[in-house]
Amino acid sequence: MQDSNDNMKRRAEALRPGIAIGPATNNQDFWGICFGRPSAYLFLVLFGGISWITPNLLTVVSFALVIATSAIMVWGDPSLWVLAAILLQLNLTLDCADGQLARYRKISSPLGSYLDKITDFLGFLILFAALAELSIQRTGDLWYMHLAFLGVFAPVMVGYVKWLAVADSLKKGQSELDAAPPGPERVTWWRVVLKIVEFREPDLYLWVGLALCLQHPEWSLLVIGISQPLVLIVALVYRGRQLTRPSGDIKEGTGS
Repeated sequence: MQDSNDNMKRRAEALRPGIAIGPATNNQDFWGICFGRPSAYLFLVLFGGISWITPNLLTVVSFALVIATSAIMVWGDPSLWVLAAILLQLNLTLDCADGQLARYRKISSPLGSYLDKITDFLGFLILFAALAELSIQRTGDLWYMHLAFLGVFAPVMVGYVKWLAVADSLKKGQSELDAAPPGPERVTWWRVVLKIVEFREPDLYLWVGLALCLQHPEWSLLVIGISQPLVLIVALVYRGRQLTRPSGDIKEGTGS
């Protein structure tokens, strides 16, 4: 038992960078900082030493949780929507944990990264299709389908233009496109709270979960369908400036 406790302590220390919120951390989203990464850290401290729990397994289980959440929303009783909200947050926990575990065990692979991104996209598609179906069932308004489309399309485009800029930065000899500029060692909590208005990808799980708990899932589509196109516009302008900037003028900084 003592050996097990010692291993857990060593694992807790080794995994600590996964919950850092300093300026050197690129993932500065509100719900990822407040819930996703801390819950993933706790999960891995407790279970990360089990050999059969692999990063790819966590990715697959995370995807399965999205499917289960979507099925409950469309075919389940409204009394089960709180369970759906909980499963959705567990999905975020495991989605954050797979990368942390891969880095901890030093077994990161192109296949794992590919699987993670593909299941993220498919999970988004399934979740928002379920939200649209449920919202139309409840209200009879077909325009929720358009909001769901924007909720999927905008985050995917944000990621697409980011990787276009990443590829361009590598050609220009810049290794870290979004490396943080010099600053304080840690981001203050009031700055973290302000990030809630940025509506980054992990924050969408917060809004969907809250809407399910309030028994109004269509509210999440209103928030997401309106906010994500605005986020996309900011990202298009920001990344466009990066792509058109001469290589000698590239400066490191954060962005969408």
